[in-house]
Amino acid sequence: MPIRFPTDSTATPSSFVQPFLHALNRMRAQERLRPDQLTDRAHALLYERLGPAREPAEAAFAHGAIGLMADHTHYFDGFALLLSLPHGAAVALRASSSGETRIVSDQVPGMVTITAASDLSRLADPCVRVAAECLRRVMDDNLPVEAAVVTNLPPVIGPGRDAAVAVATTRAVLALRALAISADDLVTSEVDALEAATGAAFSNAYVQAASIIGDHAFVLVDTATLERITMDVPPAERPAWAVLGTSPVRGLRAYSDHTRKARAEEALAALLNGGFDELTSFRDLQHKDLERALTAAPRRLRPVVQYLVTENARVQRMVTAVRKQDWQMLGALLLMSHSARRSEWRATVDRTDFLVAEAEQMGLEGIYGACQLGEQPHGVLLMGLPISVVPFLDRLREGFAARFREELDVFLP
Repeated sequence: MPIRFPTDSTATPSSFVQPFLHALNRMRAQERLRPDQLTDRAHALLYERLGPAREPAEAAFAHGAIGLMADHTHYFDGFALLLSLPHGAAVALRASSSGETRIVSDQVPGMVTITAASDLSRLADPCVRVAAECLRRVMDDNLPVEAAVVTNLPPVIGPGRDAAVAVATTRAVLALRALAISADDLVTSEVDALEAATGAAFSNAYVQAASIIGDHAFVLVDTATLERITMDVPPAERPAWAVLGTSPVRGLRAYSDHTRKARAEEALAALLNGGFDELTSFRDLQHKDLERALTAAPRRLRPVVQYLVTENARVQRMVTAVRKQDWQMLGALLLMSHSARRSEWRATVDRTDFLVAEAEQMGLEGIYGACQLGEQPHGVLLMGLPISVVPFLDRLREGFAARFREELDVFLP
């Protein structure tokens, strides 16, 4: 039976309709600038901050992405599933008239001047730091440039935002200098720049997702072969997503960590010495051999093996859920992943555990699942029915503020 709205303009919608209208209005209010609008902003920012110039500017855009099951590939080449976003980053670039390479960003005021000898780790803005590292790798030192970086991705997106800035920067350089670089070499250059900019291991899965032209719902990446498959889902059939941001926890790194990288390499070496002679990556360890692998690994490294192998195997189950549009299964896999990050990988904190537990209790109310966003202990990805997600966020905000005395930041992809 179709829903009929009151014809009387003074009447109010029924209690069933009100939450839907509220959710719809909130989602429509979310700014989703088109790629060409973001590149126009980058051109304008270049002019506003650095003034007019004789040389024409080139601009490029790249989509951001959220890793649904991707961060294990910071530590070894495996399979990753990402959610491609309509949001992204744009970079405008032109030859420098001042003889210096200068970068501006819409995230911070002022400008940054860099040279070949600059210590880029001192740059406070991650977007500027990533753009500067990318410029170092693909620009001639004798050809200084001026760049403007614009993004509508929040910092909590983490590696997905950084990768978008990196890809947009290199695309702008290629357009400005009419350079031709192979796709594989580009990925290698961008990953090197991202690792230098973040000070951590960085999966090429995020670069692969950012390199896709157009907004595809899901992206499956094989980080070993650099192959990728896009799986589009009609917008009307997609679940709703929300990214919840909390205050960063002091002393904890963003996404990957060198200590975890070392433990993963140590665990792989232990398996090589424990009977898995031909194993070169956790990617090649079949799930049916997991019990034998756990027996071969030292006790302190067993959670590492358990997490990395199981997370990689979960990707295929996620792909099946996406192809069947079984969003409840996809949400359940997110919950499983969060549980593994908490108990085996020890990468979660009380704030993210609280948010995921609250989402899990709302399964009968149309909230499918939630998971800490990557290895950043200050972000959670939530999914559910469009009619359920936004009203649930109001309740979640209240509960979180009462528990932790801080406000949640909410981003609706």
